[in-house]
Amino acid sequence: MARPRRKLRIGLAIAAASVAIIAGLAGWALDPAALKPRLVEAAARATGRTLTISGRIGIKLSLTPTISMEDVALSNPPGFSRPDMAKVGRVEMGLALLPLLRHRIEVDHITLIRPDILLETDRTGLANWAVRRQAPNAASIQTPPEARTAAEPFTTSVRDISVEDGQVGWLDPSGHQFVAGVRFLTIAARTGGPALANGMVTFDGRSIGVTAQTGALEDLRSASGEAPFPVAAKLVSGDTIITVDGKIARPLEGRGYALNIDADVPNPASLASLLPRLPLRSLGALAVHAEINDNAITALRAKLASADLGTFVHGARLEDATLAASGTSPLKISGRLSAAGFESGISGTVGDLAWLRGGRSAPVTLDLEWNAASARANVKGTIQEPRRFAGFALDVAVHVPDPALVTNGAPPQLKSVVFQTRLTDSNGPVPFQLTANAGDLEGELTIARIPRFSIVGAVSSRRLDLDMLRPAPAVPSAAAPGPAAPPPPEKLIPGTKLPFELIGAADADVKFNFGHLRLSHADVAALDARVLIKDGILRLDPFTVTMPDQHLNAVLVVDAAERLPQVHLTMDAPNLALGPLLSGLGLPQVATGTIETHADLTGTGDTLQALAASLDGWAGIAIQSGQLDARMVNTWLEQLRPLRIDGGDSTDLRCFAVRADASAGVVTIQPAALNTAALILEASGDIDLGHETLALRVRPRTKIGGTGIALPLRVSGPIRAPSAKIDISGSGSLAGLLLGGKDVMGAAGGGDPCPAALLRAREAK
Repeated sequence: MARPRRKLRIGLAIAAASVAIIAGLAGWALDPAALKPRLVEAAARATGRTLTISGRIGIKLSLTPTISMEDVALSNPPGFSRPDMAKVGRVEMGLALLPLLRHRIEVDHITLIRPDILLETDRTGLANWAVRRQAPNAASIQTPPEARTAAEPFTTSVRDISVEDGQVGWLDPSGHQFVAGVRFLTIAARTGGPALANGMVTFDGRSIGVTAQTGALEDLRSASGEAPFPVAAKLVSGDTIITVDGKIARPLEGRGYALNIDADVPNPASLASLLPRLPLRSLGALAVHAEINDNAITALRAKLASADLGTFVHGARLEDATLAASGTSPLKISGRLSAAGFESGISGTVGDLAWLRGGRSAPVTLDLEWNAASARANVKGTIQEPRRFAGFALDVAVHVPDPALVTNGAPPQLKSVVFQTRLTDSNGPVPFQLTANAGDLEGELTIARIPRFSIVGAVSSRRLDLDMLRPAPAVPSAAAPGPAAPPPPEKLIPGTKLPFELIGAADADVKFNFGHLRLSHADVAALDARVLIKDGILRLDPFTVTMPDQHLNAVLVVDAAERLPQVHLTMDAPNLALGPLLSGLGLPQVATGTIETHADLTGTGDTLQALAASLDGWAGIAIQSGQLDARMVNTWLEQLRPLRIDGGDSTDLRCFAVRADASAGVVTIQPAALNTAALILEASGDIDLGHETLALRVRPRTKIGGTGIALPLRVSGPIRAPSAKIDISGSGSLAGLLLGGKDVMGAAGGGDPCPAALLRAREAK
């Protein structure tokens, strides 16, 4: 009978204990005022924070009694962005039974419903989630005397934590805030075993799956450098996977961690909305491995499949880029760069990991090399404030033995290009030097960005052969089948808008001095010019060209400050070689000799059409003693057969003179004269540049078969395709065209028109 009695005694003891527990809990439930201070005191002991319970407190009695609290807040330490680090709509805590008999609260599980948690660090690096346990302040806790007991210190043994419908935010020291929604998150922990987490969060509309594993939660307090707290996590969003693995020596303080982070991002553009400050939309697949230690990056390896650099250089692209560093070693980078149909390589070092993480930003050392074919470029120097790209001093050196191997359209004769400069953001001048087989350029330019962009300085050259800088002639390609080519534009003078807005965007004062200049196989002894841009007005004054026995002075003023820009040109060139001038202007070599030209012209508008249609002023051109290309002139005279210049490919050009006076875009020719051994021509009339039409009276004189003939013509219609008709109004009959045999080129034909035409062309007004 002993054994049944023993079982009975045990059963009665359990029943008595249950009654005591239920009675005790019922007492608390009937007196929430006694429970609330105990919870506040327990939170203060555990976290050193103030726990505020603004809503109702309730107790649900069961095998695992559950305390529910509404509108709960946990305070922030002083100096953070808001009073409370965490606010929760409802908290449910399941309690272990036996510790309650000793008036101890041991948590079995916690459920947070609608939590709002904001994590942040202050300027000293102090984290608001760091736990600083301290003895509670009796004055602040206000525990009623009847609620005070000889309870043992508050202890926790949390087995399960769950979060529903909440949000977690991160506020960085710069004030930028990130907020992630938490659909659900569960943390399962068993005494002495690891804690396992599983959940789903949202950020900027993206769903992110989270799984994690840590050490035992009861080890959070005892973790140390000798026994750090292990953590591992995995985040998955679409095809992006991020894993974290490592240990934290003081997890409750957010310190002493050493973590390995790996990220595999096949499509960085899909994360552009999450990280708007980074140019992710232009990147290809990205893989990153980082090792961090107490907010410091101790090792980094990254590989980028590609990056579109078209924002900086049209069509440029970076491929197979790598970045690696460890400890205090420089950050090594390498990659392949493609632009303008050519591939090149880039390699070198940029700063170190301390700079990359932002812990140390000055100075950052730079040593980069670019190579393509036989070309090399190097940038070396330092940047004091890389975040603002300020305080930099960079030496740039470029050596291109054969530019044609590096870029399309390079002049085929140009070789051995060497460029050197030193770039700084100081107010001082930037020196530069460029040498090549075509000559040299050097100077100093001061570039300022405040209060507006401006360039001041001087550029000089001892020798420069512009003929060697001519691009290679275009190679015509075979016509591909397809739609017919568009018809030519109706207007001869283009209506494309000119970039006058650039004049208003910057200021400049740059002087140019060129010594020996070669252009179109002609030698220029000196060229001096000054470009001045101020308040939207560009002035090229002086512009002086000196050659053996030749001189040109010009002044160009462009006023872009007005609603409609105005262009004013004055030029005085008493004696210039005609051949090089035609070549420099891209015109056919129709004649040789010396040309004298004077002009004072003004136009208004933002296109060449508008400038021509508003042209005012005058211009005079005079040529004496040269050669005229007879073949080219005969091409022009084909419509006037049998008129032509006989006697070979060229003929003596005794003179050519024209005087043009413009008013509102209508140019009056009075007169124009041409005198050669085989042809004498006189002309006068009007050319309407606005409508691109002309109405001229032309009187050529020549000999055909030994018979002198003068053929007055009216040339009219569009400039692009004029028509010529015989004009007999002056002679009265066709017989008046025959002027008397051999003397048609002399006095009988009207004499030499050149003296009067030359005099008029040289008049200032």
